[in-house]
Amino acid sequence: MKHIKQSFSDTDNAAKEGGKDFVEQMALLVNLQLRDEYKDGVVANFERIKAIAEVVNEFDLPEYIEVGSVFQP
Repeated sequence: MKHIKQSFSDTDNAAKEGGKDFVEQMALLVNLQLRDEYKDGVVANFERIKAIAEVVNEFDLPEYIEVGSVFQP
């Protein structure tokens, strides 16, 4: 799991430095025409998603866990 957490660290650092700049850069990367009136809302939603993702990423999984082929509740 360390390699997965490490791969998100660069994204996390960019988001901490400036959420609006990060959103603008990602919009350019995926060729998304993001209008100015929506940018603040997108940044706010991104911050909410980031808060949820932090909770998920903080949960350590044992090394012996394998991906299940079929979900059975």
